[in-house]
Amino acid sequence: MSQRGRIDFLADRDELPLPGLRHIGWSQFVAASPGSLDAHAHAGAYEVCLILRGTLRWWVGDGHFTVRAGHVFMTLPDEIHGGDNAIMDPCELLWVSFDCSQDLGITPEQAAAIDQRLRSAAHRGCRAPDGLATHYHTILKAQQTQTATSALQVRGGLALLLAGITAAYTTPEPALAERPRIEAAKNLLTADQASVTEIALRCGFNSSAWFATAFRQRTGFSPRAWREHHA
Repeated sequence: MSQRGRIDFLADRDELPLPGLRHIGWSQFVAASPGSLDAHAHAGAYEVCLILRGTLRWWVGDGHFTVRAGHVFMTLPDEIHGGDNAIMDPCELLWVSFDCSQDLGITPEQAAAIDQRLRSAAHRGCRAPDGLATHYHTILKAQQTQTATSALQVRGGLALLLAGITAAYTTPEPALAERPRIEAAKNLLTADQASVTEIALRCGFNSSAWFATAFRQRTGFSPRAWREHHA
């Protein structure tokens, strides 16, 4: 499927061989695309996007997030989310949506463990494990070629993709690297008039929400409250 300034390939649940695999796809936006990411939710399903190129600005509930290339971003089942001002920035990304209560080609126990780990993840965005994009492409290629072994390839590719996603969200962000970034942010908040989001990015955090959570855990203040208190 293609639109002006957009090229993509999407396989949805009616085409895919596993009921739990809702959809999977690839898109490239060569220019900012207004109206391409309105508020929406995935009933009963996770969505995990892998950014290949560009930077995306998303919101989930009251939180706003900036996600860079080489990172994954997750929304939980039934969470309403969208692009800032409904805009997709220039980018290339892969995405998958899956329901852990339906058949994913793995055991129910494995699916339940994935569900538990993702729901307890400390952050929505994190660095993608090496090779994660390969598993997305394995499934997409199988759907495009439609050979006698396509269903097996989708099943195998999805098992590896889910394992990679789970590993990404099981591995915590490096705690030792966080402390000097918070110290740098404290200085910038009192000495620089840049926005909290800009300071978060300059200090190596990939979303303002992650930055605010980490900052409060270490200082007891939100970034804005710290700025006001130390002004």
